[in-house]
Amino acid sequence: MASLMSSNKANTPTQDALNNNKKKQYNINEDNLYNNRQQTVNLTPAGELILEGRDLQEIPKKIALKHGPSTKLLNIKENRITTANNINFFTNLTTLILDKNDLTQISFFPTMPTVKTLWFNNNKCNDLNGICKDLARCFPNLEYLSMLNNPCCPAFYDDTVLGADKYRRYRLLLSFHLQKLRFLDATPITAAERNDANLKGQFLGKTAKPSRKSNRPLSPGLSKEEVEYENAKLRRKSKVKKRTSSSLLGIGNADHRYDGRHSEGNRFITNNDL
Repeated sequence: MASLMSSNKANTPTQDALNNNKKKQYNINEDNLYNNRQQTVNLTPAGELILEGRDLQEIPKKIALKHGPSTKLLNIKENRITTANNINFFTNLTTLILDKNDLTQISFFPTMPTVKTLWFNNNKCNDLNGICKDLARCFPNLEYLSMLNNPCCPAFYDDTVLGADKYRRYRLLLSFHLQKLRFLDATPITAAERNDANLKGQFLGKTAKPSRKSNRPLSPGLSKEEVEYENAKLRRKSKVKKRTSSSLLGIGNADHRYDGRHSEGNRFITNNDL
């Protein structure tokens, strides 16, 4: 019995062995991706690397090491990308295509000052203020940006008054954070939008909170006429309007209250009817 137990124990894999097997299996899968599809992972003469639609959760490290420094355009659309692992090897990247992935944010991306074009359509970002700040940090020289069909982005084709205003504010907010942005969602940033963004952008990402009214002193520097005008305005506000009593019919005041004594119908009512 003891020999049987020792034999079973010897045949039971340890946790380290399981981890090694898992790591080995991961490396094999990455090698298969690299080797079996090597003919479709080649860098084009223009420096374009296409990894579209490969069910990737991150950029394979071997591909990043081999092609990263020479890649100008990286296309990893239609994958399951949720991290920025190994993108730091793409030191000369100018165009990054991230469409149709599972990204909810980009805060984990490194600063990539060479990137001027970013396609971020059809992802899962729902925090517009957060991604504006992250875009400014990660891609400070961004000139072309498309973010259509993210939960945080209003529809540009909504021609209602409210929809158009939401999209306008969205453009101004991004223009304010990305000072070098020239195109947003394939539409150029106009000079008027840039001016409005510089004037109003800092307020668009904030929610106004009502404050309690207080009897604060008037601002210094007002003229005598302005002081008198403001004081008169305060007096009018502080004056309590007395509410007059209304009649039973809702007309008149207490002095002319209707009590029915002068009704024509009373002539036909006798004491016996009461």
